[in-house]
Amino acid sequence: MSLALARSSRSSSLQRTLHSSSKATFEFEQPMDREVREAIQAVALSKKKFAALDVWTRQIMNLPSRSKARNWLTGRLYSLVPNSFRQNLPDFVVKMIAEEFDALEAGERRYRTIINDTQAGVKIIVSATNRKGEHLDVLMADIERARAENWDARKFHEYIFENAGIKIDPDISTLLDDKFNVLSPEEKEAMRQRLLGELEGNVVVGRSTVDLAVRSCFACLEVLETMGVGFYNFVHNYKLAAALRDAAISIIEGGTVMHGSKEAIMATYRVSLEAIDSALEAARRCRENSLVSADMVKLLETGRTDIDDKIRSIASGDKKRLAEINVIDVEPASAPVN
Repeated sequence: MSLALARSSRSSSLQRTLHSSSKATFEFEQPMDREVREAIQAVALSKKKFAALDVWTRQIMNLPSRSKARNWLTGRLYSLVPNSFRQNLPDFVVKMIAEEFDALEAGERRYRTIINDTQAGVKIIVSATNRKGEHLDVLMADIERARAENWDARKFHEYIFENAGIKIDPDISTLLDDKFNVLSPEEKEAMRQRLLGELEGNVVVGRSTVDLAVRSCFACLEVLETMGVGFYNFVHNYKLAAALRDAAISIIEGGTVMHGSKEAIMATYRVSLEAIDSALEAARRCRENSLVSADMVKLLETGRTDIDDKIRSIASGDKKRLAEINVIDVEPASAPVN
């Protein structure tokens, strides 16, 4: 049993994710030969067709919708269990994983289940028909006994309730007796004939029911035989069809790898060389802006000159300030104000 569909589904999803994320920041692809580009597009289209084929197969075979929880569980099992251990998994686990990813495997289970359900349905019809036939035999014998014993209407009532599985409350039974006792002989006879006719009518309807059940059973058997032949044809062909499909998926995946390998290597070289070039450019600019440069020497000399000038300016200011103080001390005092 191959799970190429599962592998293809996951790889396609991963490729879409990587492609969308890389496209947002970088464009790695280079112009390719037109025929090669068309070949890659054909491979991508083939992958989409296989995914659509699985969906379509589930629809035309009326298979149950894929469960998200089961899909997650089987996907985790498939990804976590190494290839070397998968053959040791229980058969029901292998089958469950296969059915989740492969519509043909799911179809085989569904087909087999329907045939088994049909057989069970036929057995139920046969059992119910046999019970109905036995009931009719008993009913006809009771009708003959009722005629021979000349049952009255009240007796027929008791018989009908009893065979219907209804237990009459004693108080209700007393009321029925009272009701029956107030009837005229003509009314009692009319009721007796009506109830006898009901039982006889049940025999007629029952015979028709049994006849219909037998015919229905034959119809079910006819369909069952046809389904059996169809199922035989299916189980003896779907494995080969699935194997061919899985081989085709592997081929188109190989085609994708073949077409993409050159581009991947070239893109890797290109991005790596661009990174090296950027690093070298950064190194060049760092050397251009090295501390050991004429600009640095000029900056230091200018700073030194500015400091010397500033120190001389401070000293000159101090000398001037002190000189002004001495001038003030030797000036004559002002005359007193009268």
